Amino acid sequence: MTDQVRSDVQEKLVQSGEYEKLSQHIQARLRNSGWYDKVSALAQEEASKQDKVELSSLLEKVQPQACDLVDDDIKVETLKMIASFLEGALK
Repeated sequence: MTDQVRSDVQEKLVQSGEYEKLSQHIQARLRNSGWYDKVSALAQEEASKQDKVELSSLLEKVQPQACDLVDDDIKVETLKMIASFLEGALK
């Protein structure tokens, strides 16, 4: 997916109000799966390894692992929700 397509999809989601609904749904699913706790523990572990904690370096270390920690079923469900929205928007 190109940056322009991604931007266009996000704009349509925001304009329709679906972005907020999708965001809330994803947050709830992540919370229920324990993802927030896992990422928090990961960030604390990384921060304890650094003499001076800088947000940018912490994000650089934690973000790829945090993305990997998202359950596959949440990823699939999210993509299906976006696809369903786009199908309706294109009709």
